[in-house]
Amino acid sequence: MNNNEVSEFYRGIKAFNQKDYPKAHHIWEHSWMRLGKSGDRAYLKPFIMLSASYQNYEQGKVSGGDFLFKRALERLKENQDFLANFTDVNSLINQIQIIITKYDKLDRFNNIQIIGEKIK
Repeated sequence: MNNNEVSEFYRGIKAFNQKDYPKAHHIWEHSWMRLGKSGDRAYLKPFIMLSASYQNYEQGKVSGGDFLFKRALERLKENQDFLANFTDVNSLINQIQIIITKYDKLDRFNNIQIIGEKIK
């Protein structure tokens, strides 16, 4: 990731942690589209899915929200080594694994925090 991508990634994390999930989704999705096929963008997918799952729950699309939440966990694991350079991905994976077993739908988002190294 170049400096602009890192900065944008952290802006998405900041929005997510402030519970502004639509804004986080927009930031990460914009990065995804801008990178296109020219760059490695797989690291963004779990964050896009996580923020989209909130929007699905909010709209009453429970099965879609559940699918995206669980798929985000899988994608975090797939990109774990790369993401460890920019965020505490192990903490996020552990949080999601616990949250999946204890909470439903929107309540899952009361108990999740993404820890980034350079959040301003």
